[in-house]
Amino acid sequence: MSNISNNAIEHHKKAAYTNHADAQLKTGMLYREEGNILEAMRYLIAAAHNSNAQAQGIITYVSNSAIGGVTNDSFYLLSDFAQKELIQNLIDTKITPALLGDGGGIRLVNYIPGKKPQIWLNYLGACSGCHLGSTSTADMLLKHFEAVIDKNVVLYLM
Repeated sequence: MSNISNNAIEHHKKAAYTNHADAQLKTGMLYREEGNILEAMRYLIAAAHNSNAQAQGIITYVSNSAIGGVTNDSFYLLSDFAQKELIQNLIDTKITPALLGDGGGIRLVNYIPGKKPQIWLNYLGACSGCHLGSTSTADMLLKHFEAVIDKNVVLYLM
């Protein structure tokens, strides 16, 4: 990371910590430019939750957790590590092959276990610029994860 971009990130991070949505957006965009997808998503998700329209256009949030339903106790009894392995296996065996057919892919960026597990995913290849990413692809991904976990899962896609 160059000194200029490092200074810019540090400057915007200070404002981002005060829940300033525009600073969260800018910090996320700077991290994205640097290739630090985890930190980019961290700040862009915060900006999206703080009603920043540009961040909401970059980050797709999908979940049926408000619907509720039966909890998959067998998933929640697994260790956090085993849960993440199960998620990665789903990506490798079911999701990636489906996306490869269209020249795309997806990468697990972060997994946050809990009663509403969060899965942060980054689109790759053709998927990263596809207009279907926030609609039909996101819905397909959610269905796959709900089948393994349950309706409480929350996906963030970039």
